[in-house]
Amino acid sequence: MSAFRVVPLAFVIVAGALAPPPALAVQATTPEVAGQGFSVTPPTMEIIGSPGEVVKRPLVVENPADRAQPAEFEFKNFAADGEDGRPSFTTDVTDYPLASWMSVNTNRVLVGPKQVVGAEITVRIPKDAPPGGHYGAILVRTVVPVNPGESAVAVLPEVASLVLLRVSGETHENLAVESFGSTKKLFKSGPIPYEVRMRNTGNVHVRTSGKVVVKDVLGRRVDQVDLVEATVLPSSVRRFPAQVKGKWFFGPHRATATMTYGTSRGTVTASTTTWFINLRAVAIASAIVMLALILYLLGRRSARPKRGENAGKHAR
Repeated sequence: MSAFRVVPLAFVIVAGALAPPPALAVQATTPEVAGQGFSVTPPTMEIIGSPGEVVKRPLVVENPADRAQPAEFEFKNFAADGEDGRPSFTTDVTDYPLASWMSVNTNRVLVGPKQVVGAEITVRIPKDAPPGGHYGAILVRTVVPVNPGESAVAVLPEVASLVLLRVSGETHENLAVESFGSTKKLFKSGPIPYEVRMRNTGNVHVRTSGKVVVKDVLGRRVDQVDLVEATVLPSSVRRFPAQVKGKWFFGPHRATATMTYGTSRGTVTASTTTWFINLRAVAIASAIVMLALILYLLGRRSARPKRGENAGKHAR
Protein backbone atom coordinates (compact mmCIF):
# COMPACT_ATOMS: atom_id res chain seq x y z
CA MET A 1 0.00 0.00 0.00
CA SER A 2 1.39 3.41 -0.91
CA ALA A 3 2.57 5.66 1.88
CA PHE A 4 1.09 8.70 0.12
CA ARG A 5 -2.50 9.82 0.42
CA VAL A 6 -4.57 12.88 -0.36
CA VAL A 7 -5.00 15.00 2.77
CA PRO A 8 -7.89 17.41 3.37
CA LEU A 9 -6.77 21.02 3.02
CA ALA A 10 -8.26 21.88 6.44
CA PHE A 11 -5.79 19.48 8.06
CA VAL A 12 -2.90 21.26 6.38
CA ILE A 13 -4.08 24.66 7.62
CA VAL A 14 -4.37 23.40 11.21
CA ALA A 15 -1.07 21.53 11.06
CA GLY A 16 0.68 24.58 9.67
CA ALA A 17 -0.70 26.76 12.45
CA LEU A 18 0.58 24.39 15.14
CA ALA A 19 3.97 23.78 13.55
CA PRO A 20 7.21 25.54 14.58
CA PRO A 21 8.55 28.43 12.47
CA PRO A 22 9.16 27.44 8.81
CA ALA A 23 12.43 25.76 7.92
CA LEU A 24 14.82 27.50 5.58
CA ALA A 25 14.36 26.57 1.96
CA VAL A 26 17.38 25.50 -0.08
CA GLN A 27 17.51 27.46 -3.29
CA ALA A 28 18.90 25.93 -6.47
CA THR A 29 20.21 27.89 -9.43
CA THR A 30 17.97 26.92 -12.36
CA PRO A 31 16.67 28.37 -15.63
CA GLU A 32 13.33 30.17 -15.50
CA VAL A 33 10.64 27.55 -16.00
CA ALA A 34 6.91 27.36 -15.52
CA GLY A 35 6.10 25.81 -12.19
CA GLN A 36 6.44 26.26 -8.46
CA GLY A 37 8.20 24.43 -5.68
CA PHE A 38 6.40 22.47 -2.99
CA SER A 39 5.68 23.38 0.61
CA VAL A 40 5.92 20.88 3.46
CA THR A 41 4.30 20.55 6.88
CA PRO A 42 5.70 20.40 9.49
CA PRO A 43 8.84 22.38 8.69
CA THR A 44 10.50 20.92 11.79
CA MET A 45 10.04 17.59 13.57
CA GLU A 46 11.32 17.13 17.11
CA ILE A 47 11.45 13.44 18.05
CA ILE A 48 12.45 11.65 21.26
CA GLY A 49 13.29 7.96 20.94
CA SER A 50 15.28 5.11 22.45
CA PRO A 51 17.92 2.85 20.88
CA GLY A 52 16.21 0.12 18.83
CA GLU A 53 12.92 2.04 18.57
CA VAL A 54 11.08 2.68 15.28
CA VAL A 55 9.35 6.07 15.10
CA LYS A 56 6.87 7.12 12.41
CA ARG A 57 5.81 10.67 11.63
CA PRO A 58 3.48 12.17 8.98
CA LEU A 59 4.72 14.63 6.36
CA VAL A 60 2.35 16.74 4.25
CA VAL A 61 3.40 17.98 0.78
CA GLU A 62 1.42 20.69 -1.00
CA ASN A 63 1.64 21.52 -4.71
CA PRO A 64 0.66 25.19 -5.26
CA ALA A 65 1.12 24.97 -9.06
CA ASP A 66 -1.67 24.81 -11.63
CA ARG A 67 -0.36 21.53 -13.02
CA ALA A 68 0.68 18.16 -11.63
CA GLN A 69 4.29 17.89 -10.50
CA PRO A 70 6.39 14.92 -9.39
CA ALA A 71 7.74 15.17 -5.86
CA GLU A 72 11.14 13.63 -5.19
CA PHE A 73 12.43 12.91 -1.69
CA GLU A 74 15.97 12.78 -0.39
CA PHE A 75 17.42 12.41 3.10
CA LYS A 76 20.50 14.32 4.22
CA ASN A 77 22.33 15.14 7.41
CA PHE A 78 22.54 18.76 8.49
CA ALA A 79 24.62 20.94 10.77
CA ALA A 80 24.71 24.62 11.64
CA ASP A 81 26.03 26.83 8.86
CA GLY A 82 27.60 29.83 10.59
CA GLU A 83 26.16 31.47 13.69
CA ASP A 84 22.77 32.67 12.41
CA GLY A 85 20.91 29.38 12.57
CA ARG A 86 21.00 28.44 8.91
CA PRO A 87 21.22 24.66 8.25
CA SER A 88 23.86 23.18 5.96
CA PHE A 89 22.78 19.93 4.26
CA THR A 90 25.22 17.19 3.32
CA THR A 91 25.32 13.53 2.30
CA ASP A 92 28.53 13.15 4.31
CA VAL A 93 28.55 11.66 7.78
CA THR A 94 28.44 14.42 10.37
CA ASP A 95 29.20 14.34 14.09
CA TYR A 96 25.48 13.78 14.78
CA PRO A 97 24.15 11.85 11.74
CA LEU A 98 20.55 10.83 11.10
CA ALA A 99 19.94 10.58 7.33
CA SER A 100 20.71 6.86 7.04
CA TRP A 101 18.13 6.07 9.72
CA MET A 102 15.23 7.69 7.80
CA SER A 103 13.11 6.30 4.98
CA VAL A 104 9.83 6.72 3.07
CA ASN A 105 7.90 4.07 1.12
CA THR A 106 8.65 5.66 -2.23
CA ASN A 107 11.08 8.38 -3.26
CA ARG A 108 8.80 9.86 -5.93
CA VAL A 109 5.09 10.64 -6.20
CA LEU A 110 2.98 12.69 -8.61
CA VAL A 111 1.12 15.52 -6.85
CA GLY A 112 -1.87 16.95 -8.71
CA PRO A 113 -2.46 20.67 -9.28
CA LYS A 114 -3.38 22.49 -6.05
CA GLN A 115 -3.32 19.11 -4.35
CA VAL A 116 -2.03 18.01 -0.99
CA VAL A 117 -0.64 14.54 -0.27
CA GLY A 118 0.55 12.94 2.92
CA ALA A 119 3.54 10.66 3.46
CA GLU A 120 4.77 8.63 6.39
CA ILE A 121 8.40 9.05 7.38
CA THR A 122 10.05 6.24 9.32
CA VAL A 123 13.02 6.70 11.64
CA ARG A 124 14.73 3.44 12.68
CA ILE A 125 17.01 4.14 15.60
CA PRO A 126 19.87 1.61 15.76
CA LYS A 127 20.26 -0.42 18.94
CA ASP A 128 23.76 0.97 19.38
CA ALA A 129 22.78 4.58 18.63
CA PRO A 130 24.75 6.99 20.85
CA PRO A 131 22.59 9.08 23.18
CA GLY A 132 22.03 12.73 22.47
CA GLY A 133 21.12 14.70 19.37
CA HIS A 134 20.99 13.50 15.76
CA TYR A 135 20.04 15.78 12.89
CA GLY A 136 18.71 15.13 9.41
CA ALA A 137 16.46 16.68 6.78
CA ILE A 138 13.79 15.48 4.38
CA LEU A 139 14.36 17.39 1.12
CA VAL A 140 11.42 17.66 -1.28
CA ARG A 141 11.86 18.93 -4.84
CA THR A 142 10.32 18.65 -8.27
CA VAL A 143 11.86 18.20 -11.70
CA VAL A 144 10.10 19.83 -14.67
CA PRO A 145 11.00 20.18 -18.38
CA VAL A 146 12.55 23.50 -19.38
CA ASN A 147 10.47 23.52 -22.59
CA PRO A 148 7.61 21.16 -23.51
CA GLY A 149 8.79 18.36 -25.77
CA GLU A 150 12.46 18.74 -24.83
CA SER A 151 14.50 16.35 -22.73
CA ALA A 152 16.25 19.09 -20.74
CA VAL A 153 14.89 19.41 -17.22
CA ALA A 154 15.32 21.88 -14.35
CA VAL A 155 15.19 21.25 -10.62
CA LEU A 156 13.02 23.82 -8.85
CA PRO A 157 14.04 25.09 -5.40
CA GLU A 158 14.01 22.44 -2.70
CA VAL A 159 12.21 22.76 0.58
CA ALA A 160 13.28 20.91 3.71
CA SER A 161 11.62 19.51 6.78
CA LEU A 162 14.24 19.37 9.54
CA VAL A 163 14.30 16.40 11.90
CA LEU A 164 15.80 16.88 15.36
CA LEU A 165 16.08 13.52 17.12
CA ARG A 166 16.96 13.13 20.79
CA VAL A 167 18.11 9.60 21.64
CA SER A 168 17.54 8.76 25.29
CA GLY A 169 20.45 7.88 27.53
CA GLU A 170 23.29 9.91 28.96
CA THR A 171 22.54 13.31 27.46
CA HIS A 172 24.25 16.54 28.50
CA GLU A 173 22.64 19.95 28.16
CA ASN A 174 25.30 22.60 28.52
CA LEU A 175 25.38 26.12 27.13
CA ALA A 176 28.31 28.50 27.65
CA VAL A 177 28.88 32.17 26.83
CA GLU A 178 31.33 32.40 23.95
CA SER A 179 31.35 36.21 24.04
CA PHE A 180 29.18 39.18 25.00
CA GLY A 181 29.78 42.80 24.12
CA SER A 182 29.20 45.61 21.69
CA THR A 183 30.92 46.80 18.56
CA LYS A 184 32.84 49.41 20.59
CA LYS A 185 33.18 50.65 24.16
CA LEU A 186 32.34 54.33 23.65
CA PHE A 187 29.10 55.68 22.15
CA LYS A 188 27.90 59.20 21.44
CA SER A 189 24.26 58.27 20.73
CA GLY A 190 21.91 55.30 20.88
CA PRO A 191 20.71 52.72 20.17
CA ILE A 192 23.64 50.55 21.21
CA PRO A 193 24.05 47.19 19.43
CA TYR A 194 24.98 44.29 21.71
CA GLU A 195 25.72 40.72 20.65
CA VAL A 196 25.54 37.53 22.70
CA ARG A 197 27.27 34.43 21.31
CA MET A 198 26.42 31.10 22.93
CA ARG A 199 28.26 27.80 22.44
CA ASN A 200 26.55 24.44 22.97
CA THR A 201 29.15 22.22 24.64
CA GLY A 202 26.70 19.38 25.34
CA ASN A 203 25.66 16.46 23.14
CA VAL A 204 22.07 17.47 22.42
CA HIS A 205 20.27 20.52 21.02
CA VAL A 206 18.77 23.03 23.47
CA ARG A 207 16.06 25.65 23.14
CA THR A 208 16.98 29.07 24.50
CA SER A 209 15.29 32.22 25.77
CA GLY A 210 17.03 35.24 27.20
CA LYS A 211 17.29 38.98 27.72
CA VAL A 212 19.76 41.85 27.92
CA VAL A 213 19.29 44.43 30.71
CA VAL A 214 21.23 47.72 30.71
CA LYS A 215 21.63 49.97 33.78
CA ASP A 216 23.30 53.36 34.13
CA VAL A 217 25.95 54.42 36.63
CA LEU A 218 23.25 55.05 39.27
CA GLY A 219 21.82 51.54 38.88
CA ARG A 220 18.71 52.72 37.06
CA ARG A 221 17.38 50.47 34.29
CA VAL A 222 17.86 52.07 30.87
CA ASP A 223 16.23 49.34 28.80
CA GLN A 224 15.56 45.60 28.54
CA VAL A 225 15.58 43.62 25.29
CA ASP A 226 14.28 40.08 24.96
CA LEU A 227 16.49 37.86 22.81
CA VAL A 228 14.95 35.78 20.04
CA GLU A 229 14.16 32.21 21.06
CA ALA A 230 16.24 29.70 19.11
CA THR A 231 17.61 26.16 18.99
CA VAL A 232 21.36 25.70 19.39
CA LEU A 233 22.86 22.49 18.01
CA PRO A 234 25.70 20.73 19.84
CA SER A 235 29.26 21.77 18.91
CA SER A 236 27.96 25.01 17.39
CA VAL A 237 27.80 28.71 18.25
CA ARG A 238 24.62 30.78 17.90
CA ARG A 239 24.62 34.58 17.69
CA PHE A 240 21.91 36.68 19.37
CA PRO A 241 21.86 40.40 18.45
CA ALA A 242 20.16 42.99 20.66
CA GLN A 243 19.49 46.67 19.87
CA VAL A 244 19.17 48.57 23.15
CA LYS A 245 17.41 51.93 23.05
CA GLY A 246 16.23 53.72 26.19
CA LYS A 247 17.21 57.08 27.72
CA TRP A 248 20.98 57.22 27.96
CA PHE A 249 22.93 59.16 30.58
CA PHE A 250 26.53 60.26 30.75
CA GLY A 251 29.03 57.70 32.00
CA PRO A 252 29.44 53.92 32.17
CA HIS A 253 26.52 51.57 31.57
CA ARG A 254 26.43 47.96 32.72
CA ALA A 255 24.79 45.44 30.38
CA THR A 256 23.89 41.96 31.65
CA ALA A 257 22.81 39.09 29.40
CA THR A 258 20.85 36.21 30.93
CA MET A 259 20.14 33.05 28.93
CA THR A 260 17.89 30.15 29.99
CA TYR A 261 18.15 26.89 28.06
CA GLY A 262 17.17 23.23 27.77
CA THR A 263 14.66 21.01 29.51
CA SER A 264 16.56 21.46 32.78
CA ARG A 265 16.13 25.26 32.50
CA GLY A 266 19.80 25.96 33.07
CA THR A 267 20.89 29.61 33.27
CA VAL A 268 24.05 31.45 32.25
CA THR A 269 24.86 35.16 32.60
CA ALA A 270 27.50 37.55 31.30
CA SER A 271 28.15 41.28 31.75
CA THR A 272 29.97 44.05 29.92
CA THR A 273 30.48 47.81 30.35
CA THR A 274 30.05 50.50 27.72
CA TRP A 275 30.49 54.25 28.03
CA PHE A 276 27.95 56.77 26.79
CA ILE A 277 29.06 60.35 26.17
CA ASN A 278 26.49 62.81 24.91
CA LEU A 279 28.57 65.50 23.17
CA ARG A 280 25.76 68.04 23.34
CA ALA A 281 25.39 67.51 27.07
CA VAL A 282 29.17 67.70 27.50
CA ALA A 283 29.27 70.97 25.53
CA ILE A 284 26.45 72.49 27.60
CA ALA A 285 28.05 71.35 30.86
CA SER A 286 31.42 72.73 29.76
CA ALA A 287 29.84 76.07 28.87
CA ILE A 288 28.13 76.24 32.26
CA VAL A 289 31.38 75.45 34.08
CA MET A 290 33.28 78.09 32.06
CA LEU A 291 30.57 80.69 32.71
CA ALA A 292 30.59 79.90 36.42
CA LEU A 293 34.39 80.19 36.51
CA ILE A 294 34.32 83.54 34.72
CA LEU A 295 31.64 84.89 37.07
CA TYR A 296 33.63 83.66 40.04
CA LEU A 297 36.83 85.37 38.86
CA LEU A 298 34.97 88.59 38.09
CA GLY A 299 33.37 88.49 41.52
CA ARG A 300 36.72 88.08 43.25
CA ARG A 301 38.20 90.92 41.23
CA SER A 302 35.38 93.31 42.03
CA ALA A 303 35.54 92.42 45.74
CA ARG A 304 39.32 93.05 45.98
CA PRO A 305 40.10 96.60 47.39
CA LYS A 306 41.99 98.95 45.10
CA ARG A 307 45.65 99.73 45.97
CA GLY A 308 45.12 103.54 46.20
CA GLU A 309 42.25 103.19 48.59
CA ASN A 310 44.34 101.01 50.92
CA ALA A 311 47.17 103.60 50.94
CA GLY A 312 44.82 106.44 51.90
CA LYS A 313 43.42 104.48 54.78
CA HIS A 314 46.88 103.83 56.21
CA ALA A 315 47.86 107.56 55.91
CA ARG A 316 44.89 108.62 58.03
